[in-house]
Amino acid sequence: MNGGECRRKARYFLIFSRQMSRPDDRAAMVGMATLWMQRADWAERDKPVDQQQVQPKKEPEAESS
Repeated sequence: MNGGECRRKARYFLIFSRQMSRPDDRAAMVGMATLWMQRADWAERDKPVDQQQVQPKKEPEAESS
């Protein structure tokens, strides 16, 4: 799961927490959102770095006389 998907889940739990009437339930949903945000940070930190391919410079062709 990538960072964006984890952040979407965190957003879901935050929205869901606003629908809770009991403070304990609301706190549990905020806690879940926090866990998903941490997971998003981990996913983005551990993402493999894309290696750029370097093109070799072309040697100028010798002019024929």
